Amino acid sequence: MPTIYRKTAKGLAEIETRVYRLSPRLRSVLIMIDGKRTDAEIVQMLPQGAEVLAALLQDDFIAEFTRVSAAPTPAPTPPPAPERTVIRGPQPSFEAMRRDLLRAFNDRLGPAGEGMALRLEKARNETEFRALLPAAVQLMATLQGREAAEAFTARINAW
Repeated sequence: MPTIYRKTAKGLAEIETRVYRLSPRLRSVLIMIDGKRTDAEIVQMLPQGAEVLAALLQDDFIAEFTRVSAAPTPAPTPPPAPERTVIRGPQPSFEAMRRDLLRAFNDRLGPAGEGMALRLEKARNETEFRALLPAAVQLMATLQGREAAEAFTARINAW
């Protein structure tokens, strides 16, 4: 059965501060651990992915989150809620936008885009983040082609 991993407190500290000075290969895989991707997906994306996951697990940067069954059971249907007036909440936060776009960027480029991913992570606010996006799109076009860059641009524009 596939396994899903999550970052531990130690893994989160490494992402935020680089206190443990992981190698670029280990750090790039640690960045991809998001509690959603299975080990099989990560191994498929990277050569020697199984060894890197094992090293991160052994050094307590990641932990097993959950196992995914081959045939997930559907969630029970909740009872219908009474009709209400919907009041829209605040717009998605900068952090939500950054997480979404970084994940999309890392999904496409993986370790090849690590330098740009790190620059995007370090952006302190939305203005700094958006200023870096044209370079990220250009890098995506160079490494993955025009269609990938257009898809990433569409995702940016959705925010």
